[in-house]
Amino acid sequence: MTTFEKRIQVNFSQSQMYNLVADVAAYPDFLPWCRQVEILASQPEAKMVRIGLRFQQFPELSLTTRATFHPPSSLHLRLVSGSFLSQFEGDWFFEATGEKTCTVTFAVKYRFANGLLRLTLAPFFSLMVRMLPGVFIQRAEEIYLHA
Repeated sequence: MTTFEKRIQVNFSQSQMYNLVADVAAYPDFLPWCRQVEILASQPEAKMVRIGLRFQQFPELSLTTRATFHPPSSLHLRLVSGSFLSQFEGDWFFEATGEKTCTVTFAVKYRFANGLLRLTLAPFFSLMVRMLPGVFIQRAEEIYLHA
């Protein structure tokens, strides 16, 4: 299983960063590899979400996750089904360090459905996972600093 974790101190509040990550419907607006988001089921503390990914050789990549929300401190994603992954767990943690600062931790574990998919998709998916925290910080700058 592949794992990745990144912890970053940011100049945005815990609530600001949590709200940005929790707004899954907005992902296609700023995540370049996100083709579409479909909310399959929604409850106050959880959503079932299908995310379509953009990758040239595999236009139909998608994964369905159950997102569990614990505002404003954490968000947890667990794989329900996917076209290319057999396992996926993603966790976001937001720890207030001041009135307008927080520490964001992103941790992910995943396994490809088979060796051929791993060979083909690992470079793309690994880069996407590593870029994700930075893309959300860039989005925060666009929304909160230039509003």
